[in-house]
Amino acid sequence: MCGNCRFKFAYRRRESCPRCQVAIEKMTNPKFLRYVYYHCTKKKNPLCAQKCVSGAELERQIEDYLSRIQISERFKDWAIKYLHELHEQESKSRNDDIQAQRKAYDACLRQVDNLVKLKTSSQNADGSLLSDEEYSRQRMELLKEKSRLEELFQDTGHRVEKWLESSEKTFEFACLARSRFAKGNFQTKKEILAAIGSNLILKDKILIIEASKPFQILETSLSRCEEENGPIEPENIRLTYRRKGANARLPPRRLADLEEVRTYGHKAERAAALIYAHFKKEFGLPVER
Repeated sequence: MCGNCRFKFAYRRRESCPRCQVAIEKMTNPKFLRYVYYHCTKKKNPLCAQKCVSGAELERQIEDYLSRIQISERFKDWAIKYLHELHEQESKSRNDDIQAQRKAYDACLRQVDNLVKLKTSSQNADGSLLSDEEYSRQRMELLKEKSRLEELFQDTGHRVEKWLESSEKTFEFACLARSRFAKGNFQTKKEILAAIGSNLILKDKILIIEASKPFQILETSLSRCEEENGPIEPENIRLTYRRKGANARLPPRRLADLEEVRTYGHKAERAAALIYAHFKKEFGLPVER
């Protein structure tokens, strides 16, 4: 803004005010206003006609999305508590998988030992039972399988904890992201946007966010009532809603608390079950071949 006539103008490539012609360097207290706009880089399409959008408007749209996945501290606590219950229920199945991996590994070791015994037996002195070429081929395959099973066995614990940890982080992010975005600097806001999803499209000044699956699940769980859509339960995971006795006999405060549990507690459990199932599939134990 010109310090002489208060006229606003873009000062880039200018040496003076276009209205009063006073040189910028000679102005008294000129005011420099900074506006941030985002636009297409036109790398893929030099003829892209999409218009730019202001940084303030873009942040408003991001904040609007964050409001759709925002959860309270209590909702987060309900969900994480239920995640640990689901994780505990899965312990038997996980132990069965680990035992199966151990048996496959032990069987592979026995095959290696038997192959060596056959190769070095007196009956195979002339190579009639197992030739050098066949021995080398089978030994290479077994050692490769042994290495694969060792890696799989060692990685099991990490995979198991990874799907619980990722599920917890989803709810923690949803609880704090909106306030962090509002108070954060440019880098913090960039990290929050990147955490939501990688596919971002700006069309007609509207930011289209293709969020990752866990946030899609959470948004849907928060926006739709269970009565309208029916229960959505992942395979092999049962939502254990805790219903109590006759509500009419409870005092008003207890009744209100119970109603809150039914409304938000059940939504939290439902969202937790679906998100846990997603990460279980993503980081789950590989199926034995």
